[in-house]
Amino acid sequence: MAGISDITAQPPAAATPALPARYTWSPQILTLLNRLTDMLLLMLAAGLAAWLRFGTLVHSSDQGVMVALALLLHLGVAGPLNAYDDARGRGRAWHLGRLLGAWSLTIAGLIVLCYASKTADDTSRLWMFSWWLVGCVALGISRLGFEAIHGWALERGLLHRRGILIAPASNCADLVQVLHGLDPQLTLDTIPLAGDADLQQAADGIVEGCARQPLHCVILAPPLDNMAAFDAYVQTFRFLPAEVLVAPPLCTLCRTLNTARGRGMPVMEVVARPPLTEMERLVKRMTDLIWAALLLLLFSPLMLLIALAIRLDSPGPVFFLQERVGFGRAHFRVWKFRTMTWEASCSGNVTQAVPGDSRVTRVGRILRASSLDELPQLLNVLRGDMSLVGPRPHAIAHDQLFSQQLRRYMARQRVKPGITGLAQVSGSRGVVHDAEELNQRVELDLIYVENWSLMLDLKILLRTLLVVFKLDAY
Repeated sequence: MAGISDITAQPPAAATPALPARYTWSPQILTLLNRLTDMLLLMLAAGLAAWLRFGTLVHSSDQGVMVALALLLHLGVAGPLNAYDDARGRGRAWHLGRLLGAWSLTIAGLIVLCYASKTADDTSRLWMFSWWLVGCVALGISRLGFEAIHGWALERGLLHRRGILIAPASNCADLVQVLHGLDPQLTLDTIPLAGDADLQQAADGIVEGCARQPLHCVILAPPLDNMAAFDAYVQTFRFLPAEVLVAPPLCTLCRTLNTARGRGMPVMEVVARPPLTEMERLVKRMTDLIWAALLLLLFSPLMLLIALAIRLDSPGPVFFLQERVGFGRAHFRVWKFRTMTWEASCSGNVTQAVPGDSRVTRVGRILRASSLDELPQLLNVLRGDMSLVGPRPHAIAHDQLFSQQLRRYMARQRVKPGITGLAQVSGSRGVVHDAEELNQRVELDLIYVENWSLMLDLKILLRTLLVVFKLDAY
């Protein structure tokens, strides 16, 4: 196996035509907005009830405490009652009954807490009743409003999930008809295959399509009477940046009237789940924005000094920009402080630097040893190209080589690349010399992808600080 240091830039291969882009709304985000709106309305309802009872929006300091407790109780009760779940086949009365039932239990729980804490005599019962009544009206209006928005979005296809069906050409039309009947919100593109030889070409087309628009799921319908063909389907598509499912035989699928998890999809075997849900991606994105903005503010004086040092040390621009591959194979330009001579940086050669490399400038050696050359990538985080924590992005030529040598390498791109990652803080950094080093690095990246949490991100960021202060690079 050739090492990464032996690779030079090659012209990119012709891209497979990307799938058409379709803009869709996220049902999870819409549900989150519904929850937040309801919380705000319940706060306003408490103020209105106080105004009706006492003639003022805030009667006492205890009112604020009770409102906070009520919001927490409502969140805790609404979950088990499925007050905000998407349960198709249920009428408006069922949904509204669950929501108002959760609010009624919340008020009942608040009354119990008042008696348990011996503060019931200090709490106005009329205010509590008024709050419950105004809250019921507010929640009912909110639910009807969001139902109208949901219906409007459904009519225009904005809530449709995008999927791709990959099946032998003889079964495609029948499978599309059955799947659409079971889940009308699933918009399916089809890739009919004449033989196993088309598998890789289909996978390449999906990867290019994901670079334009996120894909919710890939449904495989391999011939189940041929285990070799079944394995070829699964192994080819299991590392795509989307949920990968295997459909049961058509005859079984037609009899599957019950749906899984209330989403309208027939029961299918999961081959590869997306590592982060839409809600988790939103949480990670908000965390990245907050921390990246704070870090840029904190390090801006240091970055100005570094920029000045680079300009004084050698001719050429301060920043080095290079095309990289990110989430879903989307291309972006990564920002770094220039650490090599300008002639080496613009030569088109993507050979990585090694200890003692003559192309590295004096300031560049300090920046590489301290990893300060990565600071401009905070701009990539703010732009949404990268995350603070994730698998490190490689040059396009390296990506092409590694994906050919290790099939699961592509699974790293199921999350956004990061400034730092689990591989980097675990000692797997720098030049990849052989297959064993590549396998070790990818294994660490996949452990991160499959076990993501905010706590894991925090641990990696703290360990990154320890690695930086040790100055253990060249």
